[in-house]
Amino acid sequence: MKIVCLAIIAIFVTGCSTPHFVLVKDEAVTKQRLASSFVKSPDPERTSFKPGQRLIVEWLLPYQQLKADKLTLCLHVMYGNLEEEVVEYPVNTIAGFVSHLVLDPQFTEKKGVISYKAEIIDSEKNIIESFKQKLWVEPVTPGKKSS
Repeated sequence: MKIVCLAIIAIFVTGCSTPHFVLVKDEAVTKQRLASSFVKSPDPERTSFKPGQRLIVEWLLPYQQLKADKLTLCLHVMYGNLEEEVVEYPVNTIAGFVSHLVLDPQFTEKKGVISYKAEIIDSEKNIIESFKQKLWVEPVTPGKKSS
């Protein structure tokens, strides 16, 4: 019986690996999200509020991956006017997050965020982890052949 228990424990200990992921959350930036709205205090920011969107990118990576290479988070943002923006952030920890804000006047000019993709890449541009919003499609450039 001891051997069976030890075998089961060994399977769980060696078979279970650390989960790893990259995840993006999209939320509207509204007056109701201001701290003063929660506590009902006067706030001049509520009268001159600028709307927008916030993309929060979270990641969890295996320690070996971070130790082995220099990693970068590439956030691809597609706006309502079909303009794409690529923002890069260094990844220096195994777990963390970054917040990407799009506020007025940029929010209004670009007609908001319609889709996004996040990739964690190594120094050789290999994709380690990725997350695509359901509406994400690779942009098509006229005259450029797709692979």
